[in-house]
Amino acid sequence: MGKKYRHEFKYLSPEITLSAIEQRLDAILQRDKNAGEKGEYAIRSIYFDDIFNTCYLENENGTDPREKFRIRIYNCQKNRISLELKRKENGMCLKTS
Repeated sequence: MGKKYRHEFKYLSPEITLSAIEQRLDAILQRDKNAGEKGEYAIRSIYFDDIFNTCYLENENGTDPREKFRIRIYNCQKNRISLELKRKENGMCLKTS
């Protein structure tokens, strides 16, 4: 199976706008099966870098391509811990675990 790169966009939005967006998305999307009763869950990430802060500096400088490793913990459950590689290339993101 080939690698699946995707676009990843991040936006700042006033809280009042977020409420309207959430209502519209609820009408057309299904909630994540890992979410709790309120449709949310906790994600904790620990990112790794070298002694030269290479990953940090590549991110700040917009280096392309770039990679970083992280450990992700979902809902504070020990059975939901994964080591992930996040790669950015040509404006696209690839995550593998």
